[in-house]
Amino acid sequence: MYATITRLIRAATPLMTSPAVITAALLIASTAACGGDDTSISDSGSDSGSDSGSDSGSDSGSDSDSGSDSSVGADADAAVDLPPTVMVTAPTDSAFAQSFDVAVVIADEDVDSVTLDVTTSDAILFPAGSLVVSGTGANRTVTATSAANEIGTATLTFTVTDTATQTGTTTADVDIYVHRTATGVVFTGTAATDVPASIGADNAGNVYLCGHTGVGAGALAVAEKFDLAGASSWAVSLTAPLGNIGRECGVTGDGWLAFATQLKPSGSSNAQETGLYTWDPAGVPVVGQNYQAGGVESYGRTAVIAADGSVYELSLTVANDVELVKFSGAGALLWERTVVQGGPATRATTLVIGPGGNIWALGYGEGTLRDGDLVDHATMDVDGFFAVYAPDGTLRDFELVGGAGDDYLMRVAFYDGAFYLAGATSGVLDTALIGTRDWFVQKRSAIATVSWTKQGGRAGATSGAQGLAMGHDGVVYITGTAAITVGSDSKVHITALASADGSQLYSQEYGEAGQFTAGSDLVYSGRDLIVAGATNGDLDGITPSLGGDDAFILFVDPTDGTIR
Repeated sequence: MYATITRLIRAATPLMTSPAVITAALLIASTAACGGDDTSISDSGSDSGSDSGSDSGSDSGSDSDSGSDSSVGADADAAVDLPPTVMVTAPTDSAFAQSFDVAVVIADEDVDSVTLDVTTSDAILFPAGSLVVSGTGANRTVTATSAANEIGTATLTFTVTDTATQTGTTTADVDIYVHRTATGVVFTGTAATDVPASIGADNAGNVYLCGHTGVGAGALAVAEKFDLAGASSWAVSLTAPLGNIGRECGVTGDGWLAFATQLKPSGSSNAQETGLYTWDPAGVPVVGQNYQAGGVESYGRTAVIAADGSVYELSLTVANDVELVKFSGAGALLWERTVVQGGPATRATTLVIGPGGNIWALGYGEGTLRDGDLVDHATMDVDGFFAVYAPDGTLRDFELVGGAGDDYLMRVAFYDGAFYLAGATSGVLDTALIGTRDWFVQKRSAIATVSWTKQGGRAGATSGAQGLAMGHDGVVYITGTAAITVGSDSKVHITALASADGSQLYSQEYGEAGQFTAGSDLVYSGRDLIVAGATNGDLDGITPSLGGDDAFILFVDPTDGTIR
């Protein structure tokens, strides 16, 4: 069952005043008649100068000047005409349509002679014929119709030109945001138990869901791509003799996908290995391999593709070490680094390509964590950690995150020179512990400089932040599970915070009482907030019918967290 997809157009700047840019200078007439007057002035001035002090020379000069000023003044008044001005009113953030009108108000001494032209910075989003001008005089209208199944940002340039006096041209720009909207929920999966682990989106707005279905030897790693209509473009199921559990995937802007799994490649052994798979934007497989990270039994956790095509994968080993491995785009091993030598509570959680192409590896552990430079870090109970590596494998930074109580670091995101960390805590990182475990978000302006930390949750519940995303305007979005009874009575929560101070903007919960509903990840794409999770109950009035716990995708309005 798929949700109905419509279109959403938004303007980043509801009102643009003008003139914004004046691209042509004023034209001052210089006619033959005006040239005659200049000759007269010159002659008269010469006469006056040669007969200085005489009344007749003075009178002559005065008379001549008076006549000349009158003549030149009349020509100048006729020639000096300011360029036209333009004021553009684009749709506000509440406008929802694929086709929309932009109001244009023009001011000029001869407004009927002013032409209006509109161009776009993105000919795919707004192809030829999609921008139609109508109206005359001061009030014009531009009807813009975006291409079907396209999302993105385009700058529309409105140019007004006075064709009668040729006095100049004025332009004004507005940024238009085009994206999908969906109502409700898309369910996907099989008759078995479905466990979505991560969700991502490319620059065209396609959505990628990764995880697994089934348990034990019957487990299948599953990756699926959805188009703007919410329909499945392609899906793959990855098997292994004794099961293949899909973990997280990473998506590039142009639609390449990397998927990390843990599998049992031998039918005669329970030994596990890390699986790595990549696909091109058309869904054609490129890399498919399994290996032992650190030379021992290992479990893949997450994989990403860098701008140069290199692939990075994060794994946990049977020895409780966290391993980071770099491959070429074809799957050739380039280097491997031990991020942490840990203990029984150590886990690897996520991997992100950050600013400057640095690789951020996240996880948590207890006791003494030895980093890649063999420096020991003593934790307070369970603490989160992040390690930052250069593309050549050099360790640049390693930091612990947390305090008294157990702290689990799950996600990192970047915005405007700062970075944001999210996870779960059973301690007090903010003002008080609300549930038995709370979600937390922390903003840092530098590696070791904390700007603010916020935690929240539900009384009596176990909560966490499994997903983290940044909006175009800096709003911080998290999702996760608020569990009254773990595994049987839980809801997915969607929470928004202001990036400036961490103040909570809203928090929404979805799921039926007494039913299992969990949030696993979210992504911000094209002004939509898209949440992934699993449930065995109704969502938005729709009952899943695939069997077991079904995976879902929620299309959410980021302004208030309501399901579209």
